[in-house]
Amino acid sequence: MCGPGAAQERYRGQMHQTKYNEGWIRQMIVVAGLGLLGCGGGGGTTPDAAVPALDAAVPTPDAPVQTVHKALYYIGDNQAGVTELLELPLGATTPTVIYGNAGQDPSAPLMVANKLYFTLRTHVTNSAKVWVFDPTAPLAANVNPHEAFAINATGVDDAPYYLVENAGKLYFTAISNGPPHHTYVYDPALAVGSNNPKKMFDQGALFPVFAAGKMIFRATGTGVGEELFAFDLAAPASATNPAVFDLLPGPQSSQPRDLAVLGTKVYFGADNELYVYDPVAPASLTNPAKVMATNNSGASSLTAFGDKLYYEGSPNYSATGSELMVYDPAIATSITNPKLVEMLPGMNGASPAFMRGVGTKVAMSAYRPDVGRELFVFNPAAPLSASNPELIDILAGAADSDPRSLVADGNTAYFTVNVANTGTFLVAYDSTMPTNVTVNPRSIYMTPGQAYYFHIGSYLK
Repeated sequence: MCGPGAAQERYRGQMHQTKYNEGWIRQMIVVAGLGLLGCGGGGGTTPDAAVPALDAAVPTPDAPVQTVHKALYYIGDNQAGVTELLELPLGATTPTVIYGNAGQDPSAPLMVANKLYFTLRTHVTNSAKVWVFDPTAPLAANVNPHEAFAINATGVDDAPYYLVENAGKLYFTAISNGPPHHTYVYDPALAVGSNNPKKMFDQGALFPVFAAGKMIFRATGTGVGEELFAFDLAAPASATNPAVFDLLPGPQSSQPRDLAVLGTKVYFGADNELYVYDPVAPASLTNPAKVMATNNSGASSLTAFGDKLYYEGSPNYSATGSELMVYDPAIATSITNPKLVEMLPGMNGASPAFMRGVGTKVAMSAYRPDVGRELFVFNPAAPLSASNPELIDILAGAADSDPRSLVADGNTAYFTVNVANTGTFLVAYDSTMPTNVTVNPRSIYMTPGQAYYFHIGSYLK
């Protein structure tokens, strides 16, 4: 593909340094005048010199070639009282505003079947709907993006939350003429109608994930608190579908959170412990079950990457505080599995967060008193050492760069850093390149205000 879209995919930049107090803030300057790789001719075939026979079949024109485009979608504050939905093609340095009107708040962007869905709350009616944006078509007011569908009448709150994708469909919770929330599914391949979106079941699914043909989530049920539920997607809703797992019997709540799928199993934190649920096996007293027979080990920020589970927790919270834990389900649980990766020795803990797999490594935000909250990168294939996890001190000294909203695409992580008295920067880190405070990580763009709800979406065009 040639043209502006291709150019955005092939930008190169030079890093310039601007020193602010204790750290270096890098700003990306796009180099002008770059040629477009692969756009200078060629790509065709040379016709044969021989004249074809008169009865030769007329060749069928080739179908238009579609290429995969990727972009970072996020919500930003433009510092003028307007919350915006923005698109930054990967490789570009300047985002495009997809939607931004005073008195409305877009949120939770999610790519499903080549289109971007998001929620939009209108202040004057205090109502939210699901909207949709086609990244292959031009922006046009109230046309692209536009309201995708509605559960209730115009001006009546649908309160859509927890948008997730599975098998090309959009799943979400919403209310119908008032609380409580129910769970719905929308199929973009079908026309919007009375049964699309379709109500799946009464409970509102929180933190949903999908494994072995089931939707696993947290919800509140009759006679139970907030517990783990599993809905069989191949069966209709019934008194036993979704099934409930009452980890703390009665009205107490185990509050399952941060569900992560590893293989065919689902791991989650509940009642301050790490649990595992096997949706293939029958439910029993040991399914779901605790991974470790300890108390108050903690389990949050769960991330499945490769064949292991990474999370914030502790084998002994009073001794280590919250640290990086690595669990290998292929070997027996023991005193060294899950493995403790102690970044801040002692009882305080580094409290890792925003963990994401990047290339062959795991990047995260973590805290040390001497450097503040900074980016750390753990290499699972290397021994633990003073440099593994590796500290990437974006703001030198004890000042926090406070990496947040970390997402990853292949070998590159994207996140924000905040610089006191300066602003918020969108930053990229390449896990295959050596760390260098002036080049890697690199600043892409200084945002006018805060930036959050990061989502990397891909589409064909």
